[in-house]
Amino acid sequence: SGLTLVATRKDAARHFGIAMQRHQIAKRYLAVVKGWPEWETLRIDQPLLRLGEVETSAVWLKQGVHANGSASITDCRVLSKHRHPDAGCVAIVEARPKTGRLHQIRVHLAWAGHPLMGDKIYLDGEDVYLRFIETGWTHELRKRVFLPRHALHAEALEFKDLEGTEHQVVSPMPMDLLGWMQKCRDSVGIGLQ
Repeated sequence: SGLTLVATRKDAARHFGIAMQRHQIAKRYLAVVKGWPEWETLRIDQPLLRLGEVETSAVWLKQGVHANGSASITDCRVLSKHRHPDAGCVAIVEARPKTGRLHQIRVHLAWAGHPLMGDKIYLDGEDVYLRFIETGWTHELRKRVFLPRHALHAEALEFKDLEGTEHQVVSPMPMDLLGWMQKCRDSVGIGLQ
């Protein structure tokens, strides 16, 4: 959920494409992850690759950390820690990708030991995704991944338009994730900002 920058003209598409290549568009995501990270901040600098290129994977799009992958960097910061009555320990992590690889935040956080809640590929094994494709959302899947979608929200974008005007756009966490988080019994650390 959250923000997406869409160009509606060729000149704007070119401008924003170049800005993305030059890392001139800042993106900030909120992720609800499994467990409590032991770190407050973490830079994940791990190359990513589609795993089907180097091993057997039942999910064609599944990405993973691999030495032959493309350079990928995500800066992470723990915003808060909570106890959820169904899912146990969860945390809200701010993720700022410095590169733009497929599934980058999802894979990096899973690699760091804290996959996204609701992630049908990286939280509890490929079979969750395959079962979801076959059956749709079920009570069994809810018990395994807890949410019908991965808990990643594009909260903020910072960019300059074609005239050089700076823009900062923010989208608050959506009601489905807020409602799920409000079930938490207690919190440790700071809350949502």
